[in-house]
Amino acid sequence: MAYKRLGDRHRHRALVPFLKAAEAIPGLCLALCEQAGQALMSQPDRVQQIQEVVGLSGRWPDADLEEAVLLTHLVGCLVAGLSKPHQEHLLDL
Repeated sequence: MAYKRLGDRHRHRALVPFLKAAEAIPGLCLALCEQAGQALMSQPDRVQQIQEVVGLSGRWPDADLEEAVLLTHLVGCLVAGLSKPHQEHLLDL
């Protein structure tokens, strides 16, 4: 449901029941926001360092390598966070 169209009375009335129904769905919501700033690969020799550490033999475009490194890091953090003992109780807060 788009918040920008809540002026519609039907959508306005449906908002609270919609949110209550969404709250009952078990699961995890992950929101990632891209922030403008200095790119990881813009640092001198960073691409070569990562290729050596990871053992990449092929040549990757800098933007593709940066995206792969970022996604790998984010997935690793997500798995680590969800792997902690008793993490299922955090959802009850």
